Amino acid sequence: MTDIQFKPYTKDELLELLYDYNNYGWFIPVLYNDGNVPYFKGFHYFSPEDFNAYENSKYLVAYILEHDKISIVGVIKYSVYGSEYQYQGLSYIDIQELYKGKGVAKLLISELNKYLDDKMILKLSFLSKEGTICNLNQLFKKLIHGVKVYASDDPIIK
Repeated sequence: MTDIQFKPYTKDELLELLYDYNNYGWFIPVLYNDGNVPYFKGFHYFSPEDFNAYENSKYLVAYILEHDKISIVGVIKYSVYGSEYQYQGLSYIDIQELYKGKGVAKLLISELNKYLDDKMILKLSFLSKEGTICNLNQLFKKLIHGVKVYASDDPIIK
C-alpha cells in the first residue's frame, strides 16, 4: 500500500486545505445523498457540513501524497464535550471508498492515541451499519491505549 501519513487538524486548518477561496469551491468534489445532505466524493460522513458547525471539532487525517498534492484517504472527527465532566467524543471515522478494507481504519485509530487526552474518556458515537459489521467499537477498545473507551451501547457512565 502507498505510504500513508497522518496529520491532526483543527476545523479551520482543514477548511484551509479543502476549500479553494479563489474559485469558491471545494478541492474534493461534493455529492449529495438521497436526503440532499452533501458529502465529499468517496466518503460517507466526511462533509462540507462539518465546517458549518460551531463545535470545536478536531480531525485526524490519513493521507497520501500524489504528485506533491495531498489525497485524503481517511478521517476521524472528534471533539471535547461537557463543562463539569469533560469527555472526548468521537463523531465519526470515515475511510475513502477506494481504501476500505486495506487497514486504513486500524492505522488511523492507532495514530489517534497520540492526540487523545488520557485524563478524559473517549465516548464512541452510535455505529452505522458498516461500523457494526466491522465491529468498530471493539476495534477502538483494542487499539486505543491509556484512555478509557466507552461505546454507545455500554452501561451509563457514572
